[in-house]
Amino acid sequence: MKHQKGNKMRTTFLCFIFIIGITNCSCTNNRVENKDIYNIPDSLFQFFPNKDETYKTFNLWALTENAQKTDLPYFTEEFAIQSILKVYSCKSEKIRMHTLDSLIKKSLYIVSTDDSDNYFMIGSERDISNKYDSIMLRDKFYETDKIIPYFHELVKEMTDIYDPNTNSGLPKGYKVGVLKSGNHYVLPDKYKYNWSKLPDEIKHGYISGIAYKEDKPYIIYWVVAW
Repeated sequence: MKHQKGNKMRTTFLCFIFIIGITNCSCTNNRVENKDIYNIPDSLFQFFPNKDETYKTFNLWALTENAQKTDLPYFTEEFAIQSILKVYSCKSEKIRMHTLDSLIKKSLYIVSTDDSDNYFMIGSERDISNKYDSIMLRDKFYETDKIIPYFHELVKEMTDIYDPNTNSGLPKGYKVGVLKSGNHYVLPDKYKYNWSKLPDEIKHGYISGIAYKEDKPYIIYWVVAW
């Protein structure tokens, strides 16, 4: 009898430990999936694939981001952008084309990265200063109202996507569609930096969208804010 009672107590204890373990795992997963981990409002990138879509139709191929929330102090010394970029491969070409067709229809504008005269690139102070002096930067902005990210600093670790020899940082043949755009500040105040070199119209703002190439299996989802 004592032996049976001991086994019953041990079984009950192990079940209790298992339930606690499952609960802790669930909480951890919820934190990982929570979009509130970012400084950028999730309304600006709600078109990114969600957990269910990723499980059923996409594979996350690569990720780069610097927009995670943190309570650590931040000392702003120069202009920088906050960004999230995720590269997905589709589980079928039919799904990729259907997804692209839907996103393209929702885009505010689409540019070909090969046509460098047709867009202005927003990036960190260091990268922009390497491309333009103050006069060139203002002239370039006023030549077009189409803004895209400076992909050089977002995809430089992705060997299959990055091309250091192009203007945008993406290989020739890529197109960029912008789905959301605005010129007001959306980040925490500690990141705010008024860079005098930027035209007043884009001192602060955000853009988000996609990038793609017809013969590549990827869709690049991105959002930047500054």
